[in-house]
Parts: sequence; structure tokens; C-alpha cells
Amino acid sequence: MKQLIDRWQERLERFHKRPEVAKGMDPRTALGVQHARTVVLKECIEELERERMSDLLAKVKLGMTREEVVAAVGEPDDKGATSRKYPTPSVYKYGDIELHFLPWKNGTLDTIWDEANERVIERCE
Repeated sequence: MKQLIDRWQERLERFHKRPEVAKGMDPRTALGVQHARTVVLKECIEELERERMSDLLAKVKLGMTREEVVAAVGEPDDKGATSRKYPTPSVYKYGDIELHFLPWKNGTLDTIWDEANERVIERCE
């Protein structure tokens, strides 16, 4: 992951060293340079997110408890799916990946869902 971040940081720094970014640049050229920066930054974010998700999927296994998941991959970006009967969140969200736990307090990981592609990655049988 560190190598990936370093590679993208180097690529972004190249834009800041370019002479055409000086004052007095034609606005159309400046807009083109800004667009190119935006594209590079978007690609960087997407690649880092893919790397994060593959790292997450490598560390998380069905049957793990909420505590084991948090210990393995850190706190989720978001939690949800609570009710009066089951106040402990049963869905932990990491980017586009949702980890669904059985609803009771000590419930284990039951399903891994890819929200971006609307598909089950893995489910307990």
C-alpha cells in the first residue's frame, strides 16, 4: 500500500512542478491542466480504494465477530441496520463493501456484500 501511495504522490507532484502553471496562463490552458489534475487525482483515489477493498477482503472471514473484524481492519466508515429488538448494528460499511452480521449482540459475520456491483461476495450457508 505504501508503494502505491508513493507512486501516486510522485505522479501528482509532477503537475506542481510544470512551468505552464505560472501566472498569466491562458485560461483555456489552465482549465486543461486543472482537468488533467482532477483525472489523475480521481484515478489515484479509485486505485487506493480498490487496494483497500482487496486488503479488507483478505483479512475478513465469515464467522468473525464484530470485535475481530474491527481488530483486523479498523473501525467501519458507517454502521447501520439496528432495531429495538437488536440495537447492536448488524451492518458495517467499508467503502462499497458491506459486512452483514447476525443481528444479536454476539452475532458473527454472515454475508459480505458489494454495494457498487450489487452482488453477494460471500455468504454463510
